[in-house]
Amino acid sequence: MDQINYYASQLAYEMDAAELRGLLPADQHLALIDARHPEAYTLAHLPGAISLPARQLTPLSVGHLERERLYICYGDGAGCQAAQRAALKLVQLGYTVKTLAGGMDWWQRQGYPLEGLIAEPRLAMAH
Repeated sequence: MDQINYYASQLAYEMDAAELRGLLPADQHLALIDARHPEAYTLAHLPGAISLPARQLTPLSVGHLERERLYICYGDGAGCQAAQRAALKLVQLGYTVKTLAGGMDWWQRQGYPLEGLIAEPRLAMAH
């Protein structure tokens, strides 16, 4: 793959925190998938996200998802591959998917809101 195709693919299949924030909560055709462990999700997650750990994705576990939505998968951060694992499984099952570049880490660095049990979300980062 040459560099042009590489960068074009990244832009086609990823979005950054600022782009996602600009779409929320108005875009009803978009849904967030937290691909981390359920315990991390309980502690802190992006507003409106649902917990679907990458390691537990099966045709049965995602059967309730609407096919016409765009699913944005995220993990802890740049070093976490939970988002890519979840995205791959969802695409293989016929869903439209992008990943959130930088995951929770880059979302927090922008100062965007989170939901969950703890005030300091960095403590929740564990995929």
